[in-house]
Amino acid sequence: MVKSQPTTSKNAAIVIATVLVCITAIAAPRGEHSVSLIIIGDTQYPRDQQGAIGRKNKPRIKAIKQHHRSYVDRLNKHAATLKNYQGLIINGDLTEFGGRHQLAAFDELYMQRIEGPIYLGLGNHDYSNNIGRSDLEGNPSRMTQYLIDHVTGHSKVDTFDHREITWHTHSDSPKLTTGSLNYTWDIGQIRFVQLNNHPAFVHGWTKLESESAPHKSYAITPGLDWLQRVLIKAKQDNKYIVLNMHQPPSSWFKNDKQHAGPERKRFFQLLRDYPVTVVFVAHRHQMLGLTDSKAPAPLVFSGGPIFSTYTTAQFNLKAKSATVKHYRIENGKKIQVESNVFELR
Repeated sequence: MVKSQPTTSKNAAIVIATVLVCITAIAAPRGEHSVSLIIIGDTQYPRDQQGAIGRKNKPRIKAIKQHHRSYVDRLNKHAATLKNYQGLIINGDLTEFGGRHQLAAFDELYMQRIEGPIYLGLGNHDYSNNIGRSDLEGNPSRMTQYLIDHVTGHSKVDTFDHREITWHTHSDSPKLTTGSLNYTWDIGQIRFVQLNNHPAFVHGWTKLESESAPHKSYAITPGLDWLQRVLIKAKQDNKYIVLNMHQPPSSWFKNDKQHAGPERKRFFQLLRDYPVTVVFVAHRHQMLGLTDSKAPAPLVFSGGPIFSTYTTAQFNLKAKSATVKHYRIENGKKIQVESNVFELR
């Protein structure tokens, strides 16, 4: 029989301290001060280094599908080695043209096979390139709705700049989807922001369902005002900021330089006014790593499957640093080609 010991203040303090240590050990998983993600862009199925591939070219379609499967296998394998891995970011151009078969293949190759959370953004190939070209405007509408469904169903998303408006109460009323479709999510002290094609992108179109069905309109609004509010709130919440978008500022409004200048100037001013750790971009398939730009924050090309490249980012909250590494896959093996360390801001 074990005799009970009288409780003293000293004993009680030891017991409480021991319990707190145990609770902390249980509540704080390994790598609590470290957050890791993988970042890519331009999955752009079905395209390879030679260009876009038609559905009738079955040998190339078969080869590119196998290429994507091997690429995803490599991402999953690397993700399993990262400390506190929190998911994959895909910064736009999910498909070549937003066709039904292209989206189905993307969903099969990436959404169903990637292990861990996924955060999607749209690029110019997903919607802006297709407006006015596809039958009944079906393709940009399809990709836009795919993103909306992805974000609204995502358990980790905090804010989403998206509104649905119906002109009348009856069921056959025209409907309007509007907003920048930009969104945010938090992982601990870091606030991630997805800006889709780019934060100044604006466009609108109408999808005619059929002769009898109501039409649905889309009005994508500029996101710079929304981004400024997000940056202000992040500063108030003491969050570190990481931005994601498809096109680098140098590619915005390529055919409208008069419009591009003021929008880029305002974006750069926001980066000066509110600390941003890093901006991840895509769009230029062969580019990988830190680019020498005039941006006030590090601008980093993340790579993608077309050239078998990708990026990892490890955010160390204790050291207040972000270690960004870039890889190329050769003969099934990853080769590190560049590494940079940025201050968490």
